[in-house]
Amino acid sequence: MSVESIDAGLRIDVDTMRGTKVGVPSLISTLADHGVCGTFFFSVGPDNMGRHLWRLFRPSFLLKMLRSKAVSLYGLDILLRGTFWPGSLIGQSAAEQIRLAAIDHEVGLHAWDHHREQTRIDTMDAHDIQQGLTRGMTALEAITGQPVRCTAAPAWKGSETVLRAKDSFDLLYNSDCRGYSIFTPQLGVDVLRQPQVPTTLPTYDEIVGKEGVTAENYNDHLLKTIMITCLNCSNRVN
Repeated sequence: MSVESIDAGLRIDVDTMRGTKVGVPSLISTLADHGVCGTFFFSVGPDNMGRHLWRLFRPSFLLKMLRSKAVSLYGLDILLRGTFWPGSLIGQSAAEQIRLAAIDHEVGLHAWDHHREQTRIDTMDAHDIQQGLTRGMTALEAITGQPVRCTAAPAWKGSETVLRAKDSFDLLYNSDCRGYSIFTPQLGVDVLRQPQVPTTLPTYDEIVGKEGVTAENYNDHLLKTIMITCLNCSNRVN
């Protein structure tokens, strides 16, 4: 297999109200200008992302926020969303933007309540997990008029219970982990029906401020990393 025959998949996680209403249309326009399609994974329930502020008491999270200049990057409306007032339902308020993405791009479920699933997935029982998936998929299908065929776990966090719950739905694949190649999970003696398509590259806030990467040279760094990754994947295959 040659490097030229390897395709790079574009995964776009949309976590917040402003990201959905403002960021998605702008990104769709940019992608259209370059003839690029991707997969948008939407959070459709309450936007409670501001509750992550409690994690500022953790030194590693505080350092990440400072390094990525989170206040200027995300804005106070995102950083405070769901803290002093209940988080509004993203799918209800931003249905038009989600439908716009579904015209030319693949659309999947990121979460019903992104904050809750990111911070509590390890302790949620099977009923809560199944309920969250059902609510999210039902809401997303009502918006787009299309069946949900893929999901992506918030922050790449999951469990055996999550994988078994997802396997009960009619999904083509999930993207719940980091890695370099597609694989089918095996839980004990059970081989699940749905393959995993891992995320390979770091996100903006994971790399900016490290290894000489800045906001100005981030795109160049990302393109160079994609080329290196494609070469490595090609070498593995060959």
